Order: sequence, then structure tokens, then C-alpha cells
Amino acid sequence: MSGVEPGCVTEMEYRITTKPGVRSYLAADVRIDHRYPVKQHMVEVSLPLEVKLTSFAPRIRDTNTPTSHKAWTFDDLAGAGNEPQTPSWRARGARVAFSTAGLASEWLEHRHAQLEAAADESDLIRELATEWTKDLNDPSARLRALQKNFAQRFNFVEFPVAWRPATIRPASEVIECNYGLPAEAAAALLALARAADLPALSGVLVDDEVWNKDAPQDGMVAAYVVLLVTGQTGEVRMRRTASGDHVPTFDTGRAPEIWHAHDGRILRDGHWAGCRLLPVPDVLMPRIVLPAWTDPDESRCEIRGKITLDDEGGFAGDLTFRTTGLFASLESLRAEDAQQKRLSALLKHLLPAAKLEGFSVTTLADGTFEATA
Repeated sequence: MSGVEPGCVTEMEYRITTKPGVRSYLAADVRIDHRYPVKQHMVEVSLPLEVKLTSFAPRIRDTNTPTSHKAWTFDDLAGAGNEPQTPSWRARGARVAFSTAGLASEWLEHRHAQLEAAADESDLIRELATEWTKDLNDPSARLRALQKNFAQRFNFVEFPVAWRPATIRPASEVIECNYGLPAEAAAALLALARAADLPALSGVLVDDEVWNKDAPQDGMVAAYVVLLVTGQTGEVRMRRTASGDHVPTFDTGRAPEIWHAHDGRILRDGHWAGCRLLPVPDVLMPRIVLPAWTDPDESRCEIRGKITLDDEGGFAGDLTFRTTGLFASLESLRAEDAQQKRLSALLKHLLPAAKLEGFSVTTLADGTFEATA
């Protein structure tokens, strides 16, 4: 805290009190270091004896281990500034995460149950689903139409997880009010998809840099999504649980399409790199991981062509634009105005005074965008 005086040490202690029932479980993911040096940082958790706590705290000494009281102490932490291009604090620094939500499978089953319960029906949902998907037969095209129309009209709300209610409002209420949190938006899109007779499931994406199965909690979720199971009929099997019960399990046969209420279909791009889909309870499907574009040759911007300069300094010509990898996000480039903005921005890097008079897209696929202009 050199801004106060050289060698100054600041001590801070605070408490947050909430009403009973506001949170369904106690959890936190705490950064321990700071951009200033820290002499000592302690995290303490006190619980009733019957409450089970799971935690994750690497590279620290545990000062207390009883179930009802747990404490972690960090001494003499060096300053850790947030420099550009560095990994997130969760990956590089001291961290304590804890949760009373149980095992990761228990937390996930509870979250899926909330999403499924929130994806209810209403006359408005059925009307919108019918209107937005008329004259469309392909399941992917139908879901794209639902997502596009929903995203254009819906008010997406987001604020810290600690401030969010523990329950998810029904989709009928969310669509009627026309605003909602990420989980509510996903449940609303799921309700629309099912109203359009699409084989859809709820899904949860996490970033492996953030997610920790020892301390599962809502704050570690990268996105709540809708899964479109297409191209196969599927198979129902019976699975035996730990309690000995037999429950039906749906085998998708192959990986489903992943759809986000705001961003559209999730594919391999920079924003979702490192994310993976957590298992869906009672559904068997291949493990889905979204890798990063790590090979330099995969991500390129190329502009080729011939520009003719006249005697008065004017110029004109035809150019071919080709972008790949990180420079070509399929979903964000589907609209014509988005394509024009991308080509104009690239053109400005080459010829700042140039204007784009027209263009024709020759390739638009996952990881490749090519056009002539």
C-alpha cells in the first residue's frame, strides 16, 4: 500500500449477512494474492456439524481440519500484477475454493433439474416457436431461427453470481418479462426449442482453468447452453445408481450441437477455447472439449489482389480476403452487415482511405471466412 506511505500494512475484515434461504449452499472461489504484497491472508469457514464441506486449496498449510470449522492461512505473498497475456489468477496464483453443494455430480444434477424445471410451456412460447420456425425443416436451421430471433429481442442481464437468486424463474415468466440471467436465458431457449418439437437438452459448459470438481459452484460455470441432439434416433439404456435403483439413460450416439442463447452455436473459436461440456445426467454422449487455435498456421489473415492507381491518385481494384482460425468466427459472421464490417476493417489496415463498394462471400465455415470485394 505504498500510496498511503512506504511500508504501510493494511488489515481488513468484513462479513456479508444474507437472509435464510437466499442461497441453496455456501460456496466461494477466493483469490488470495493481490497486486500489492500481502503479509498474511486467512480464510475461515464455520459450519454446522452436519454440513459437509468440500474444498480445493493447493500449496498452503491447513491450520484447522474439523468439519465444523476450517481455515487456510497464506503468509508473505509477493505482489502479483495483472500483466497482459498472462494466465488468469486462478491458474497462476494462490486460490481457495470451497462448497457445501456436495460432489460435482450432485451439484450438476441439481443444476440440470433447475434448468429442466424452468423450461416450462405457455401459449406465448408456443406462438413464438411456431412463428419463428415456419417453413423450416432442418433441425439446426430451426434452432438457429429460434436463437437469432430470441437474441434480437431479449434483454440479457448479468451480474456477480453471489448476487443472483438461488432459483431459476420459469421460461414463461422470463419471456413475458423479456429479461433474464444466463441460466434463465438458456432455459427460455430450451423451452422454445421443445415447443418447436426439437430434441433438445440442457447443458453446462465450464472452463478447465476455472472449474474444480472438489468445490463445485455456480460461479465456475462458463455458460449455460442448449444441446441439439440430431442425426440419430438414440437409444435408451438402464443405468444402476449407487443406491441400487435402475434409471433410464439416453445414448445420443454422437456429439450434439451446442447452442448459446446470446452467441448462437458454439464452435471452436477464441472465446470458448478451453471449455468443455459437463456430463448430462442420464445421457451418454462423447466427451466434448473445445480446443484452442494453438498452431500459428491455423490463424491467418490474407488479402490478395491488384490495385490500379490512376494519374490523379485515385485507386480501385478487386481483392480476395481469406481469414482462418481465430480470425474467422462462423456464428458472428453469418449476418451480411457483420461480414461487411469485418471486410471493411481489414481493408482499412491495408488502405486506410479505401471504401468497400461490394463483396461476395465464397466460403463461410467453421474456421474459414473467404470473400472477394
